[in-house]
Amino acid sequence: MPAGKESRLGESLSLIDAVMPEVVANRQNLQNQQKQAIKTEPSVETNGEDSTVASSVPVPDTVDVDQSIEIPASKATVLRGHESEVFICAWNPSRDLLASGSGDSTARIWDMSDSSITPNQLVLRHCIQKGGTEVPSNKDVTSLDWNVN
Repeated sequence: MPAGKESRLGESLSLIDAVMPEVVANRQNLQNQQKQAIKTEPSVETNGEDSTVASSVPVPDTVDVDQSIEIPASKATVLRGHESEVFICAWNPSRDLLASGSGDSTARIWDMSDSSITPNQLVLRHCIQKGGTEVPSNKDVTSLDWNVN
């Protein structure tokens, strides 16, 4: 497994971790078992050189969400506001904020730390320069990223 993948595993499941931490614990246990199986494989000698036998246990580069996992409705929140399909979402790495980008030419930042039924949102309109002024565009917001600085 390439360096840095272990920390990314937890980051990629932060939403599931927030509502169902046992799912992350089960996945980490499985990953640890797979690593242990690789470490305990015997070495064989080929042409006078030691080489490690590849394990038959695959180590995933990505983690697929188990289709049998159900998140209870009491732990889910429906975010309403976009007027078109949502193309991208990104969790803030340090605060309970979710950004979403949509075909309605907006990005929205949702404050998920508020436990109310309707989280506060900040609407950011995608604009272009036209005639020296900013005017709303009709461009989709398809990528987002948080600056951790």
